[in-house]
This record gives sequence, structure tokens and C-alpha cells, in this order.
Amino acid sequence: IENSQHHVLDVTFTEDASRIRKGNGPEITSVFRRLALNILQRDTTLKASLRGKRKLCGWDETAFEKLIAGFSQL
Repeated sequence: IENSQHHVLDVTFTEDASRIRKGNGPEITSVFRRLALNILQRDTTLKASLRGKRKLCGWDETAFEKLIAGFSQL
């Protein structure tokens, strides 16, 4: 059964296609994905979808800095 968080992680981060399977890697990457998802969902400065925010922050360092600065003030 897929819950809404798993669906969002799969769509935004293509989690099901991940090839990380050995040791603690899957658990560690899952924690970082959920952290990133939480930060993206709480952000109100960027008006875009979660995937769009993620791509924008990957392309534009100032957008990434704004996202992190906004999260650290909570």
C-alpha cells in the first residue's frame, strides 16, 4: 500500500529507481530525502511544485540559499 508520502518521494526524487541497496546506504539516503522533502514542503518563498523547487535550487545557488535560510529561521 502506497501512502501519500511515498508517492511524493517517488515522483519528486524517483526513489523507487534508486540503486542504493547495500549496508546503511538505503536508510541514510531515505533520511536525507525525507529531510529535503520536509524543507521543500515548508518553503513559501518559491512558487513552484516540489519537483520544480528542487530543480530550481539545483540550477540556481541563490535560490538554494534562500530556501535554506528560510528553513533555518523556523
